[in-house]
Amino acid sequence: HHNETTDTSVIVTGTVRNTGDGPAKAVFVDVALQDRDNRTIDTGTVRVGTVRPGTRQQFFLRFGPDRGLSAFEDAGIELSSDR
Repeated sequence: HHNETTDTSVIVTGTVRNTGDGPAKAVFVDVALQDRDNRTIDTGTVRVGTVRPGTRQQFFLRFGPDRGLSAFEDAGIELSSDR
């Protein structure tokens, strides 16, 4: 990306895999977009749902379009679930 870009969009995709022997219920993926100084410039959460043992579930999260996202450099990703 270029720092002079207007209306920048960032798309984060990935796969959640359950390596356990029971279902992971109410799985959420929390994403924090950061600039080069590790300051958070945007956050978002996507609900993946239940991930059965030995399976995978893809996720997709779109940020923007927004001029402020042109400072995007890195993303922090955390998973949470109710078991």
